[in-house]
Amino acid sequence: MAGCVPPPLAVLGLLVLLAPHAAWPTVFLPASKAHELLARWRRAGSYLLEELFEGHLEKECWEEICVYEEAREVFEDDETTDEFWRTYMGGSPCASQPCLNNGSCQDSIRGYACTCAPGYEGPNCAFAESECHPLRLDGCQHFCYPGPESYTCSCARGHKLGQDRRSCLPHGVRVEPSVLSAARGPREASRTFCLSRGR
Repeated sequence: MAGCVPPPLAVLGLLVLLAPHAAWPTVFLPASKAHELLARWRRAGSYLLEELFEGHLEKECWEEICVYEEAREVFEDDETTDEFWRTYMGGSPCASQPCLNNGSCQDSIRGYACTCAPGYEGPNCAFAESECHPLRLDGCQHFCYPGPESYTCSCARGHKLGQDRRSCLPHGVRVEPSVLSAARGPREASRTFCLSRGR
């Protein structure tokens, strides 16, 4: 019986191989431990045929974690529900008057939107359309000069202003518009330099 391993040695070898695996953590938790990981709140109004009755604001949104659909059951009206939901989810962001330069603010769920006055732009209406801003995505590729109505772009030595009056092309090299738009992404806007005349 050359090549056969005696049974006691075979069992011992199997135990040596499997022992490290028994100490490794498993993917699954026992039921007694699972509740520690997967926390779930018990619904306050979880009784038989709950959905047949009219919604109750205290029960739906104060005694338990409120979701939009439950608030909608209480108010049964989109406009009133939206007004409640904006306050419930984060107050009124427009109360701090985030829109600058006479911009008007419109509350939305978990945020706001500004409508800018003529001549201003940006998420908070902070940028005058005639000024240069490094964060402007449609701004000048090289240099920017503010003006009374708008800004003016210019290019570094060895380049000329493109047809869009913002991009800069090397002298004597023709670049297809599709190649130019692919090359200019959000990173290009960060390379814009703003210069003030007379300063």
